[in-house]
Amino acid sequence: MAGGVIGDAYVYRKNVSDIFERKAYMQKAKDQGSSGLKYTKARELGEKVVITKALQNEQQVLDGFVAHNKTAVKNRLGAEEAVIRNMQKIAEDIKETLVLFSDGTAKDAASFLTGFKQHMKAIEREGNTKVGDSYIFGGTITDVPPFDLSKVENGLDHAAGVTLDYYNGNSSTVLIAIDTHDNLECDLLGKHPAFEKLIRALKIATDPSIVSGDARTRTAQKLTDEALNELASLVSQVGSKDAGIDTLIEAQNDRVLYLSDAYNTIVEADEIEAATRFMTEQRILSTNYAMMARLNEMSLADHLK
Repeated sequence: MAGGVIGDAYVYRKNVSDIFERKAYMQKAKDQGSSGLKYTKARELGEKVVITKALQNEQQVLDGFVAHNKTAVKNRLGAEEAVIRNMQKIAEDIKETLVLFSDGTAKDAASFLTGFKQHMKAIEREGNTKVGDSYIFGGTITDVPPFDLSKVENGLDHAAGVTLDYYNGNSSTVLIAIDTHDNLECDLLGKHPAFEKLIRALKIATDPSIVSGDARTRTAQKLTDEALNELASLVSQVGSKDAGIDTLIEAQNDRVLYLSDAYNTIVEADEIEAATRFMTEQRILSTNYAMMARLNEMSLADHLK
């Protein structure tokens, strides 16, 4: 009979232990159902914590690149394209003025001269455009405007072929990180031939002695035409870079979704599975409680009979 008492005591203790264990399982299933996560504590991940951390880190890095590329990088390329298109408009105005001046239409040479000087101011203003703290055409020089047309005298010899000394920037390419192992090369400088030819044309046309029909105006026209062709090519180049950034952003977003899915596969709980487990543990717990109730109803006399 003593063995029966000992056996009942064991069953009682086992039931108490099971009850605490089942309640813990139920709480975990409840937490998973409400939070949607398999693991309620980081330590429960075990070896998977390394994988999940790596997935989170890579996703965070990519999110940073996407945000940076959508704002800073796109703004930079947008500014470059806007300036080049403005330069195109100035060049077209210069060409029109030169045509009028060279075909003898000009009655007042002084007014044309004033117009050319205004075009020079416009070119200098556009060429010294900044994005943030950087001049977009100055290389890596940030403290001095890249265009200073006052350094080149007006009335430039139309036969002069030397590079004009108006540029204050350097020849260094600005590199902007756009992905973990990729940079955008911003290598368009203020000394580019498109700008140089346009400035040369204006400096030739601002000689006070120039008159309608002068051969120098034809030289200026030729330079302006060449500048227009090269500016059109620059617009295409910038547009190609901009399209490349759009493609990269799309690929980065796809990668973020992939990483997010991989992470969720590890940590996300199945709500139906969690609910089923909760109900199962609840039924087992009810059985344990019923068994303990029956044991409690037994008196010591019942055991000693």
